[in-house]
Amino acid sequence: MSALSYGDLSVISAFYSLSPVFLLITSPLITGDKLSTQGILGVILVGAGAIIFVINPSKKIEVRLRGILLAIGAAFFFSINSCFDRLAVQESSALLSGFSMTLVSGLILLPVAREPILPVFRISHQHFLKRGLLEMIFMASKLFALSYL
Repeated sequence: MSALSYGDLSVISAFYSLSPVFLLITSPLITGDKLSTQGILGVILVGAGAIIFVINPSKKIEVRLRGILLAIGAAFFFSINSCFDRLAVQESSALLSGFSMTLVSGLILLPVAREPILPVFRISHQHFLKRGLLEMIFMASKLFALSYL
């Protein structure tokens, strides 16, 4: 989320899309998945295409290096997260896995929150509710997909 505050959304999100490239490394290590040569080549081409698509030499886009590094870090951790999501849905249902992972994440992050939670939530609760609904739909869709694939 911090990377979004450091640059153009289209450029930063292109670096977020590198998570499948990182999955080429993390998935065999964490889940033991086997990779095919065609799959590896396809993922690398799509990842490179996402980056090449946003690089336009005729336009000067100011993106701080910090935003790009944060986005690459987020993509790497998202790949690790996807591996653990896959292992979680193999052990339990998609909804229970999503609920428990979100609950544990919230409990871990609550003590290190920089701002008091309730006053901020009261001020902009509509944004939190919309974002929470989208996160719930994303998590459920991703975990259901992982349980079938």
